[in-house]
Amino acid sequence: MKKSFIIIIMVLLLAACTSQDSHKSYKSVIELDDLKFEVEDYEIRSSNNPDDKNVQVFVKKAIHYQFSLLNTGIEKIGSDNIDDEKLEVYIEAHENLLDFMEPNLFETNKSNMRSGSGSGSQQTYLNPNEKGEYFFTYIIADIKDLELIKENALDADIVVLLTNSSGISEEIKRITLNKK
Repeated sequence: MKKSFIIIIMVLLLAACTSQDSHKSYKSVIELDDLKFEVEDYEIRSSNNPDDKNVQVFVKKAIHYQFSLLNTGIEKIGSDNIDDEKLEVYIEAHENLLDFMEPNLFETNKSNMRSGSGSGSQQTYLNPNEKGEYFFTYIIADIKDLELIKENALDADIVVLLTNSSGISEEIKRITLNKK
């Protein structure tokens, strides 16, 4: 009886240690693939109602990012179930790029750059040996020198979080885009 109790305790401790370390292992299995970006016009409408006759359209410049994240591991990371952990991905600008961006005043996401409405795509999980596609659009402040913006567009990190159903997030990967 005493021996089986000790074995049960050891199994429980081993399981607890393994689950705590499992998020650390995600860092080594998530890889960036197929990164592209472009700077182009982006329309902002003053109304979300397509039948509104008083819609004003503002044209701004924006950076459109498109990339894939590859899970090279053997376990699924995140989930599409509402009560499970989900992947949350965003782009965090470094100081040089952030100087060109409109501030993130109205968004609730964690990015320090302001995105346009409906301008991101979030895949909440990565299956083993599969890619997840991500698209983001960030509005540029009124700056005339687009070449300077293009030169600094990769002065940022892609941040990957694992967020539980209570909204508590853990950073599991940070990918620096421009390694100078």
